[in-house]
Amino acid sequence: MIDSKLITELVGDLKETELLDLISNFIDSNPTKKEALLVIDACQEGMSTVGELFEDGKYFIGDVIFAGELQKQIYDQLRPIIGEYNTKSNEIVLGTVYGKSHNVGKNIFMNIVKAAGYEVVQEKNCKSK
Repeated sequence: MIDSKLITELVGDLKETELLDLISNFIDSNPTKKEALLVIDACQEGMSTVGELFEDGKYFIGDVIFAGELQKQIYDQLRPIIGEYNTKSNEIVLGTVYGKSHNVGKNIFMNIVKAAGYEVVQEKNCKSK
């Protein structure tokens, strides 16, 4: 069994090497889907810590982006264990406003909702009406 509190702490502290090593060892132990979902929950708690530190001015936008990318790596590694979600009732459409090229926040949000079981349809440059 993996230490959820340690995962939360490592995500919150942006400890990439230790976190990815821990996840790799976890995957090597042939975890159940339930155990993998607990890891995702722990990662989400760590992302909350990152958000709080950003709000307090202790982390910067680059740290938030890095944490989002780190979380995406973990989700991608756990996806074979968790499986894909096939239900259409949990579908979200995300897009950016026409003419805006930044989508960092959208990508972070997308990774969080995918981990929660939603299917995400991405749209770009949607004209407002």
